[in-house]
Amino acid sequence: MPAFDSTATALLLPGARLADRDTARFTRGSVEKAKTMVRDFSIVTLEEFRSTIGHAEPPTVSRPLLALWHAAKENWGGAHQIAQEIDDADGAWVHAYLHRKEGDLGNARYWYQRARQPEATDSLDDEWTRIAAALLALGIRD
Repeated sequence: MPAFDSTATALLLPGARLADRDTARFTRGSVEKAKTMVRDFSIVTLEEFRSTIGHAEPPTVSRPLLALWHAAKENWGGAHQIAQEIDDADGAWVHAYLHRKEGDLGNARYWYQRARQPEATDSLDDEWTRIAAALLALGIRD
């Protein structure tokens, strides 16, 4: 179970370091909601997430991470369907990656702009890792 600091404003996942970039801020009224959001969240590292790719069932993670999980399993259609249903910058970033992976660079460029991310020029594997690490650093399931 995640630990909450004494002011009830920061959520810390097990194994996470307390730093501004690792801290999710909540008002006192949203602490119970935050506890519910992370109750079953057990993946906190990139290595743990990556290790689930060999499993038949996906881990309990955010929708953007779930899309990346399907992409890593070469299920582009499933990954794309999930990414299309996410209407935020994280979903757009994964969506951009998926279109880059399929070779549709014009469409990928559009989604990078929607995600407010620079167009990727590194390898697809490196981009997948970068996106997954950034999403895991958020530490909150949707």
